[in-house]
Amino acid sequence: MKAARAAIVALLISLMALPIIVIQWLLVHIWPKGAKWFPVLVNRMLLFLLNIQVTLDGELAANGPVLIASSHSSWIDILAINSLGPTCFVAKQEVAGWPIFGTLAKLKGTFFLDRTSRRATGTATTELAVRLVNGDRMVLFPEGTSSDGNRVLPFKSAIVGAVEKAFLNSDFDDILIQPMAVTYVSRYGIPLSRTDRHFFTWFGDMELLPHIWGVLMRTPVEIIISVSEPFRHSSYPDRKIMTRLLETEVRRMLLSSILGRELADIDILPTTTGIPGRD
Repeated sequence: MKAARAAIVALLISLMALPIIVIQWLLVHIWPKGAKWFPVLVNRMLLFLLNIQVTLDGELAANGPVLIASSHSSWIDILAINSLGPTCFVAKQEVAGWPIFGTLAKLKGTFFLDRTSRRATGTATTELAVRLVNGDRMVLFPEGTSSDGNRVLPFKSAIVGAVEKAFLNSDFDDILIQPMAVTYVSRYGIPLSRTDRHFFTWFGDMELLPHIWGVLMRTPVEIIISVSEPFRHSSYPDRKIMTRLLETEVRRMLLSSILGRELADIDILPTTTGIPGRD
């Protein structure tokens, strides 16, 4: 029964792929505002078909240029974050070659980063700065790769430097950087174990298509997307300090969701008494 349902859902998504790509292409050229919201509806529909429930804990920053710094552990993260509202992503270059996902990412305005090239990182930083100045809500995965979902990997500071460029080359009084954690928490209301979480997170050398099938066979799953108050760039102009604070806060939110209880900053960084500089 489970395999039959998974096969039907996989078939439906395959049949939907081409019409979705065509509609998005038309919207990009005819109705740009619609092109921003159509992917939101598509991702909500995909999550429904995949039997994945997403709960937002907190409030997304809405005003001014916003960079979201998020944890990353699966391709599902992108569907979940996209379902919350119009967003654009900074993605690794390999995503451009993914079947279906890569094409949709291109049409959605994602720009792709070759993390093996410092020159490419510099170019992406410039592009990200332009997007921020234009008022786009950008989502960045500062870990540079996906984790196993039980932890947050060290954040890389280079790409966060885009905020510095955007701030210096715009008329905005400030730029907001908002921490986000995407946590796979439960099935049927029962908390996932560390091992169970691996069924939904996609990391290391896992193949994409077999993993998608594995997810179809194991859903439902409940996800919590946690966001906290954004940092103001003007409070922390040093990108390394900003990166460290973002990493600490994302780690705190992810562990809080996993454990089912609120952790204080001191639980994550024993040498720190808090994280100031918020709104």
